[in-house]
Amino acid sequence: MEGMKELFKKLVQANIANNTYLGIGDYEHAEILFVGKEGSHVYQENKKNNDEISFAREWAAILDSNGRKTSKDSNEYRYPSGHTWSKYQKLHDVIYPAFRHTARMGVNFTERIFTTEMSTIRCKNTSTAQKDPDFDKQLKERKENFFKNTEFIQAFPVVVLACSNYISENEIRDIFGVVFDRKYEIPSRVGKRNFSFCIYYNREHSKLVIHTRQLSGAIPDELLEEIGNCIKDFMRKSI
Repeated sequence: MEGMKELFKKLVQANIANNTYLGIGDYEHAEILFVGKEGSHVYQENKKNNDEISFAREWAAILDSNGRKTSKDSNEYRYPSGHTWSKYQKLHDVIYPAFRHTARMGVNFTERIFTTEMSTIRCKNTSTAQKDPDFDKQLKERKENFFKNTEFIQAFPVVVLACSNYISENEIRDIFGVVFDRKYEIPSRVGKRNFSFCIYYNREHSKLVIHTRQLSGAIPDELLEEIGNCIKDFMRKSI
């Protein structure tokens, strides 16, 4: 059985020609995959400061030099509290309290987690991304080619789909081979709308998939704590 490092190398090689967005994080040891909606930075190949962007050709160069990459700015830049990466960090801290970051540190969740995006159309906000004429087509192809038929993606025992309506319940079942288990509701402290997430397991209970909204903006810490505790409980019992 091939390890995650070998599976990731195969993924990189298969996507060099079209320079697909792959993601960032610990491709070798991570047991958790975070999936957002889309990246917000506009990518320019060969530009030195592409922040978290990691496309296939960039990864190929890193692997060719025997380097390992998590985040270019881990422990250096602190994201605003509403930024997706700040929410990912808080979720990481619930799951891995021994490695929680301090006030002097930036994000370090990419040292233990791999993260990618459901859509390849990069945009500052979702509403603009969805107006792209190729949005529906690329999203369908991404789900089929990248998520369903990629060994590296399928090998993660824990997947957090923080991408709301970018994927349906039927698609989750089909892509990840899981079935719906239950829905958690987190009461909102402001307004009438509650926050929620759904959990799915495969038949053997060796894979956990969590589906929730995009983790950004006014997401309450209670939601992140509940998701994190579900993951911790699963990992204690199944991994």
